Amino acid sequence: MAGYKGYSMSNNAVDAYNDGEKPLSKWTKADFVEHDERLKPFSVAFLRQKILYQSSWHHTSSHYNRTYFYSLIDREQYDIDKLTKKYIIYKERRAIETAERKAKAEKKEKLGFVPYAIVSKATWGGSRKHPRIEHFTDYVIDEDWRTEDGKKLRQANSDEIIHYFPKAEETKEETKKKKKK
Repeated sequence: MAGYKGYSMSNNAVDAYNDGEKPLSKWTKADFVEHDERLKPFSVAFLRQKILYQSSWHHTSSHYNRTYFYSLIDREQYDIDKLTKKYIIYKERRAIETAERKAKAEKKEKLGFVPYAIVSKATWGGSRKHPRIEHFTDYVIDEDWRTEDGKKLRQANSDEIIHYFPKAEETKEETKKKKKK
């Protein structure tokens, strides 16, 4: 039935909720365990990837956003042994990714602020209808677009990278070579 229920969602979205469909973020561990008790040892993120399928989309909010709804696959469509093997691989990949992120963070903390580039950022003035650039300010940034004092800069089309610095590893190697000579 077409139409809208207040400002939150379409009547079709309400019907989908009543039929057991939900947006991905609304699926909880309890929903999966209620469907099949054997799914208890798996994480919610893994189950959302393997046990749900996109069944429909509906309009939600007063802006008529498109929201995808998901349903559980039938028990006959998955084998718990294969799911367990996939889960082991999934956990190993997650562990590797976490270790890589941690190593990157430790390296960044150890090196401190490593200059990446000098960026010229525009300061805008004027009105919304007639915007204009008032002046440019130069910043030294790292790879994450953070300044030395930790301020995160937003990238904009008006930004101009003036100069790139050599990578930190290259700089260390060059200094070692100079010391040996």
